[in-house]
Amino acid sequence: MSQIQDYVWSFRYAGEIPRSDLVPLVDDAIERESSFDESAEWFYKMSNSDYIEWFDQLPWLGSKEIPNVEHHIYCYNDGIFEVISDYEPRFVIRTKS
Repeated sequence: MSQIQDYVWSFRYAGEIPRSDLVPLVDDAIERESSFDESAEWFYKMSNSDYIEWFDQLPWLGSKEIPNVEHHIYCYNDGIFEVISDYEPRFVIRTKS
């Protein structure tokens, strides 16, 4: 269970074009990847997050009180979802036998 009783502390959505500032970071992550599968979904954990900095300004718990808070980025065909949470999500793919 999350320390604040919510798995997602905050989320935001932006279109692909407004968040084009992420392209250099994504390109860098792809270059560092040893095995690249173009058909795979890509999810990212942001370090030095301006989103967490913004969240810390709100009158509520933040990264000072709960330092393991994380900023995750989920890209899809024409948009970006960003999530702040205090756990790392796990993706499980189940196939029927």
